[in-house]
Amino acid sequence: MRICLFSFKKVIVCSHTLQFLLTTNSSFRNVLLLFSENPHLQRFRIQKTGPTMNAPAAFESFLIFDGERKISVENDTKVPNAAVFTINKEDHTLGNLLKHQLLKDPMVLFAGYKNPHPLEHKILLRVQTTGQTTPADALINAITDLIAELSLFEERFKEAAEGRKRMNETLY
Repeated sequence: MRICLFSFKKVIVCSHTLQFLLTTNSSFRNVLLLFSENPHLQRFRIQKTGPTMNAPAAFESFLIFDGERKISVENDTKVPNAAVFTINKEDHTLGNLLKHQLLKDPMVLFAGYKNPHPLEHKILLRVQTTGQTTPADALINAITDLIAELSLFEERFKEAAEGRKRMNETLY
């Protein structure tokens, strides 16, 4: 094994692979360039290592840290029977499901959500109800109904997959 040091790069020769660690002047990214010493396998592959620009780490999009709450409620003072639910570590998938399920409820006058910023992993769900129920109760009912619908969907999907599997086994 030979190690050569240059002012702008570090070259490490190990078996049949040369690894060039090129560090750019900016502290935002390091680029690892790998290629084979074998002339028949001379392929270049660029891998980005280290943080890139201002993107948050991937685990920050779903892990709840100490002191963080999954959901918080703030009553809307300007609109009667309305509340804003802040749901952390969720995105449009859950927001759209909840909005549409809430709108099926006749006691819900308005339901909408927004993601404040693409780099923030939270949604703001605004719910306004009639005076007969509270926004929190409407949200609980919507979640319960969604769980029931998704369970039914899962059951039907498994039945269809089993039927398809049995059909394929009889054909072959």
